[in-house]
Order: sequence, then structure tokens, then C-alpha cells
Amino acid sequence: MKACLVCGKKSTAFFGRHKVSDGFVCHKCFKDIGINIVGVPIKNLPGENEFSSSGIARYRQNLSERSNAEQFAGFLMDDTTSMIYALQSPDKDYSYSELLAYEPIETPENVSKNHSISHGIAGAVIGGAAGAVVGAASGQNSYSAVSELSVMASFSDGKAYKAQFIYGSTKTNTPEYRKAKEQATALSLKLEGIINANKAKQSTAPSSDADEIRKLKQLADDGILTEDEFEAKKRQVLGI
Repeated sequence: MKACLVCGKKSTAFFGRHKVSDGFVCHKCFKDIGINIVGVPIKNLPGENEFSSSGIARYRQNLSERSNAEQFAGFLMDDTTSMIYALQSPDKDYSYSELLAYEPIETPENVSKNHSISHGIAGAVIGGAAGAVVGAASGQNSYSAVSELSVMASFSDGKAYKAQFIYGSTKTNTPEYRKAKEQATALSLKLEGIINANKAKQSTAPSSDADEIRKLKQLADDGILTEDEFEAKKRQVLGI
């Protein structure tokens, strides 16, 4: 038996814990952050490098401390503090101003007759109304499905993290898919709003003295200002 790196309790292999990048985390600690992986086929479980025990511990603490934050399958969005708490990030939280871009990801599948696909975790839902669906076997006829539904957010330090709403093949005509799609769309819209607000702030930010002098120098180079006019305006900008 190995101890969970988050809570310290020991659990048996396969039935009570899941491998993460730096060891093992028990199913209860996953459930505490909204991920119910009990009974999920191994092939549909999150990859061990997607999570770390430190990231899970930090995310669990943020969940308990920030009851007003919106949860999106591994992202906490706190409008009060303008912070983003990403489950996959092991040691850093991000301010809204550090968000650069986002990318919705949806991987479609065409599923033939008698192929095993999911309705969700046989069917467990991650994170309740704002969580993710983990695939489990449930073969029927021919269906449209997706193997992944997620939103990737990129930040100013060069890191990118995913909020993943669907793991494993999930039929597109199920309530689980529709709920996951609704949440992924809501997160995308929220990230879009933050990025647009960041751009608006940047466009209205006051120019520095150096920026003003560069603009004046360009006008002088273009022959719009004489050299004397340029020097006079430069002194005006510098306050000398």
C-alpha cells in the first residue's frame, strides 16, 4: 500500500489511487476536487503527467477558500481577486492580466456499429455541473462522438494549461456531452472577455516619455517636424 501525497492516507493499487507525475493520489482527494475516477477504464483515465500532487493540493485548498469562484473542470475563475487557479499548474496562480490566449479543443470521432463508446463514467461526471465527463464502455449502434473536449489557456510566462471537460469517447447526443459543451463554451466566453478587457486596458494606457519621443522622432524623420521643432517638443515632454 502506498500513501496519498495529498492526504497521507494509504490505499491499494488500482482500486484506491491514481498515478500522477510525482507519485500517487487517492481517489477521495480526486473526488474532493470534482474528479470521480472510480470505475473508469484505465485507457480513459487522465494521463499521469497531467496532474501533480502539489497542484491537486493547492487546487483543493483554493476550492475550499474561494466559494464564490466559478469552477470549470480544473479552472477556478475568481472575479473578486481577478485570479485564475489552474489544476494542472503545480506552483503558480495567474492574474487575469497574465492571460494571453485560449483555444477550444474538440476531437470528433465517427463510431461504427458495435464500437464501445461512452455516456460518461458509466457514468461518472467530473465536477458536477461545471465538471468533466470521463469515458466508459457502452456499445450500441453507429454514433457521432468526441474523444476530447477541452479549453487550453496560454499565459504570459509561456505556460499553457487545459480545462478538460471530456476524457474518452462520448456520444454527442447525450446529456453528458451537452452539459460539457455548455460549460466549455461558458469558459471560452469568459476567457474571451478577459482577453478583450486586457487589450482595452493596453490600448488606453498612457504612453511613456520614451514612446512620445519616438513618435516625435518619426515625425522629424518624415519631414513633418523640423529639427528645432523636434528638440523643442522633446524638451517639453521631458519637462526641461
